[in-house]
Amino acid sequence: ELHETVKNAYAFTLEHARRRPQIVLEDLHVDQFDKSIYRIRVRVANRGQLPTHVTNKGRSLRRLQPVRASLAPVAGVELLSEAGHLELGHLEGVTGSRIAEWFVAVRDESGGVAALGELYVAGGTGGDIRLTVELP
Repeated sequence: ELHETVKNAYAFTLEHARRRPQIVLEDLHVDQFDKSIYRIRVRVANRGQLPTHVTNKGRSLRRLQPVRASLAPVAGVELLSEAGHLELGHLEGVTGSRIAEWFVAVRDESGGVAALGELYVAGGTGGDIRLTVELP
């Protein structure tokens, strides 16, 4: 009976791991409004089956941090939005998502700027993502 019990426990563990929270970036758009002003907009989503707080108790645990998104402009780019760091909260499984948006201005007139900034999403239990936001 031990062999069957271990086999089933192993299968349960693998299935549970497959359902984990999984943070992804979707619909990243960089829109240019004039010669130097850009809007960066992205959907931060949890496409795993479990929410980022995993259980109801997880919402109150400090170690299960909510999802946060931040944009760090590169040299020659200025952040115009009030905050570069956004608290998105916990995201539900499969359909949970939030829109993150920043406005930036390219101040380097020499044309030496190839990217607008570094996007970092701290997804807590859903994983972290780093992405360079390129000029369109």
